[in-house]
Amino acid sequence: MYGIKVAANEILLVEAQNDKYAFYLQFAPYDYTPPMDCSITYPFYNEISSPYYVYTVGVGKRQTSTQLYFYFIGELTSTDSASNNGTFIGIWQHFGVNPQKFVNQSSTLLPGAQEKFQCQGNYTIYYSGTLSHQEYLVMAVDQSGLMAYGLSNGYLFLYYPFNQTFVSWLGQAIWSDSTFTTRSAVIINSTTKSLLVTGYISSNRISYTPVVYLMGLDPKLKPHVVTNWTYSSVSGSWQQQSQSGGAVTYASQYDISIDINDNVQQAIVGIQSINTVYVFAYSSTSLTIVTNTSFGQSIGFGKGVCFLQGEPQIAVLVNQYSLDYLRALTSSKINLYYSTTLNGDLVVFPNNQQSLPYTFSTQFLNIISTPSALIIIDTKGQLLILLPSQQGNYSNTGKSLTISKSTSCIPGTNKSMIGVGPCSLCPKGTKNSATSNTSVASSCTPCQNDGFCPLGSVDDSILTSQLTSLIQVYAYPRSPDSTTFDDILLMNMFSIGSSPHCIIVSPLFWTFMMITAVVLFLILMAVIKYCTKHPNRNKWISKIQRYLRQVDLVGEGELWIGGLVSFAIMVLVCFGYSFSTSYYKHYPIEDVGDANFSCDKTIRNAKFDTNLQSLGVSVSSAEETIFRLLNAQELTLNFDFLNTQFQCNEIQVQQIAGSVYSPLPDTQCTYQNSVLSISVKLLSQSITIQMTLNGVSPIGGLRFGLTGSSDTEQYSTLQALNFYQVFFVQNKTLAQNPSTLLLQLTKVLNETEPLITGDHTIFKGIWTPTYTMNLNDLFISTSQYIQQSNSTQSQITLTISETAFYIQNIQQPIAKQSEIIFHNLLFTMVVIEIFGFIFLVFKLLILPLLRFILKKFQPYTHYLITSPPLPT
Repeated sequence: MYGIKVAANEILLVEAQNDKYAFYLQFAPYDYTPPMDCSITYPFYNEISSPYYVYTVGVGKRQTSTQLYFYFIGELTSTDSASNNGTFIGIWQHFGVNPQKFVNQSSTLLPGAQEKFQCQGNYTIYYSGTLSHQEYLVMAVDQSGLMAYGLSNGYLFLYYPFNQTFVSWLGQAIWSDSTFTTRSAVIINSTTKSLLVTGYISSNRISYTPVVYLMGLDPKLKPHVVTNWTYSSVSGSWQQQSQSGGAVTYASQYDISIDINDNVQQAIVGIQSINTVYVFAYSSTSLTIVTNTSFGQSIGFGKGVCFLQGEPQIAVLVNQYSLDYLRALTSSKINLYYSTTLNGDLVVFPNNQQSLPYTFSTQFLNIISTPSALIIIDTKGQLLILLPSQQGNYSNTGKSLTISKSTSCIPGTNKSMIGVGPCSLCPKGTKNSATSNTSVASSCTPCQNDGFCPLGSVDDSILTSQLTSLIQVYAYPRSPDSTTFDDILLMNMFSIGSSPHCIIVSPLFWTFMMITAVVLFLILMAVIKYCTKHPNRNKWISKIQRYLRQVDLVGEGELWIGGLVSFAIMVLVCFGYSFSTSYYKHYPIEDVGDANFSCDKTIRNAKFDTNLQSLGVSVSSAEETIFRLLNAQELTLNFDFLNTQFQCNEIQVQQIAGSVYSPLPDTQCTYQNSVLSISVKLLSQSITIQMTLNGVSPIGGLRFGLTGSSDTEQYSTLQALNFYQVFFVQNKTLAQNPSTLLLQLTKVLNETEPLITGDHTIFKGIWTPTYTMNLNDLFISTSQYIQQSNSTQSQITLTISETAFYIQNIQQPIAKQSEIIFHNLLFTMVVIEIFGFIFLVFKLLILPLLRFILKKFQPYTHYLITSPPLPT
């Protein structure tokens, strides 16, 4: 049924339990043990039932420790034994031991000697037999608890119990719209003499509109309407189509909640039928909207609202209904806002720090505040009290607590304000290593410059520069542009680079040096012949010429000058032989270094081919061994949780096979420098593993990979496996339940064909990983953390599988020994022919031309021109 069944202030809490025909009462301090509570039966309770049905209970928010009473309003379902009937309003007042005095007395007693607190009091009830049943009857209690109003469509009344005053008025004389039906009300201040009343007015038979009345009180405290706010939907919005046709009779979806903060003169109104919450500013004469917020096309946002003292400042109950809206309440949450503008930071209850007790329902009926504490009522009538906590602490509800306990913030979080909210994550670039045994986590401190400090960091001992991934398999090289040895040889013999190294190793450079030496030698011979008077000069020249004819490769022993040119030929040919020998030995690529014998140091006697091969096709007999070694390799998963406070006793590792979960026996765990490291020997190379971390510590990043030992069998080598990948986002933290991480393994087969014909092909095999995950799903921001982190554990699921193909890399020599020998012989002959051709051109064309020029333009060189031809 409708009505607020729970009321509380800083002194006492009361709940109307109509199913038990009793009031449950608890006095502050609410966390006192054992609780100072009791159950007070309704009047005329006969051990079976009572004719009293209570609609609403209420207390004044500013009642003092001497005002130990509460109000209630309701209706008799039948005439009681004293012949009372109709609507009633009353109070119950405690006259026994003052709770604070009881606490002080108990503190002096030994443990176990304390007595149970006893509630002692009596009822004062006013019965109005003339006031008929109303579909909605709400109550507003003065902030000081001195009086209460009852408000409905048909009538209003004032109850002043301490001078036994009861005054009623007809609704038609008060309400400016006769169709108005009440939903909630609150007395702003009895000094300013004004009220706020919410409800619906009807524009036609099937359409009802939310309205808020600001009402004044005349000197005799009679209410009258000062002004009102009437909801007006935006044209084209879904609210425009919602006519609230069922508001004429009671239905919870049309409840309107209200609360005020008289210190700042603001009221908050939740209208769940339009999924909107409004904040109003008020005075004794005006009512204006400050802000509003809506949660889209749904119903349930604003089922309950209240102001809180401290931080957060506003609590809004958000109920989730089934798709047909209103047939069934499925779940509830509470948005806690840190600003009365309903913008900016907010947190959601329950969350990973503040969970619901096991016995508490996930469906909430209402919320109220004291105002420093937040009280939640579930659909079973149970109460959960969140008491405010000091800086560095949060209100921990635990798993079985019905009253929160102040608990130090977990590492990686902080709380700098007093209130019922949880601790918040340390921003990027800051950390908090505080624990309940060390210090209060009221602030986060800056990290060192290179420290790895993402959102929610607990330490900065890990440096960002250290967060590198280890990769074992790289892209296979591409074959050179030229894979013909002839081209490679000629390109390296007849080129000169620009760098010192290229010049030094260039055969053409040294050939030019030899030609230069030959020219200098010719000049020397001319000087000896024409410029000296030694009698043996002709003999010396003839002997030199004879020796040079013997080494003449150009003129086949006929020309002494061809012998000089042959020295240049021999230099070029020797460089070619040397290059060919070094090039031949530069294979395979994994066994050689830089090619210092060439201008291009990357040159290799190797060409490459890479293919994707299907595992569905049978492998060759030569490849069977390496495939068997790969399939038999034992793999170890190494998984690191970076920048976290999780310990080894908080993690459980299981294998998932279908719907069966089984622990992995060979699991090792270490914790050092804020890194939780797990090492698991995998039972197979295709496996699904779930890691459950019990707790709410933030996790800054992940680093995981595989290791495996090497093995060799004949000409097949299984390479040792050791790779890992690091995943993190600096301004985010790991989600509690991200989507499954996928790690796919692909076989990589390297085949090296022999350099010598008849030798065996060498096989090497290794696994290469492919990580598949969405970083935006894996890591979440502060706002996402607030909305999504509502569990007390984190679960990481990793699936390791093999791809349906393998990579085949083939390495072959470009030139084998016989090919190199043959091409070197061809190169020698080509070089001799080239120089012979150059010499022939010089002899037949250039030399006669020179003689002609000298004879024509230089007569004084007569002797030189007419001299016999050069000896042959």
